[in-house]
Amino acid sequence: MRTTILTCSALLLSMVTITGCKSSQQTNMKQPEKTATTTASAAKQSPEVMDRIAGEWSVTSIGDSVLDVEKLPVISLQQPENKTNENVNTLLCYANGGCNTINGQFTVADGNAITPSGEFISTMMLCPDPNFDMMMGQAFPKVKSYAISDANGESVLTLYDAKGKKLMSLRKHDIDFINGAWRVTSIDGKQIAPEVGMEMVIDLPEHRVHMNAGCNIVNGTIEPVMDTPAGIKFSNMAATRMTCPNIELEYALLQNLEKVAKCVRSGKKDTALLENATGKVLITMTRLDLNVD
Repeated sequence: MRTTILTCSALLLSMVTITGCKSSQQTNMKQPEKTATTTASAAKQSPEVMDRIAGEWSVTSIGDSVLDVEKLPVISLQQPENKTNENVNTLLCYANGGCNTINGQFTVADGNAITPSGEFISTMMLCPDPNFDMMMGQAFPKVKSYAISDANGESVLTLYDAKGKKLMSLRKHDIDFINGAWRVTSIDGKQIAPEVGMEMVIDLPEHRVHMNAGCNIVNGTIEPVMDTPAGIKFSNMAATRMTCPNIELEYALLQNLEKVAKCVRSGKKDTALLENATGKVLITMTRLDLNVD
């Protein structure tokens, strides 16, 4: 999945040029441990394997500590945009525990092996306890294998050290299915006829949404909310101001989008439900097939 989060390589370059940024807040916290660059050759991993590991993850535990905080640390694992034979098994890593950022990369190999490739580098801000950034930075160089399971409809990624001891558990924010073109079929329980033409295109990696509300055109921002399972947020919605016959429906659409807290799959094929924080369905959408002549 593409992402607007800065890639590790770009952030590494920017940190090399930083000299004493916010020196008054620097600390003697150690850099994350260095690890030798992985040299062992690995067979090309299938796209399915790489896609399942790649994505946006919330950290739910580090070592034996279950994280019970309002804002969980996040880890982004992304494949390089320009894939080559040399980096086909590479995952670029960006992590943030609420204070510092950590950047590096992993190499995925057969047998559920995943190892650091090169050093992990962290910014050096003075952070309050609990210092999740430091805990993650100490864990990354020890990663040797992984396991993926499913729990409550979400993917769980567990990272282990060489002895099989759990280092971290991560929960995937699995809302990639919402990417694409959709027709709005209901708003707050009221059915919307196809001839109304209320449609939207969602580009989650670019955090953009474009809509034909039936008459007016709407553009805005869509973002995952990492602390909430299937959490999502629409914001910065800007619409043209034409006088339209179904203007009440357009107002209802915009008002309900502001209340959306999560997106879930429906039991019906190619149907998505936009719900509020209590689970009430606000908007129902059906996927559009843009390949139909």
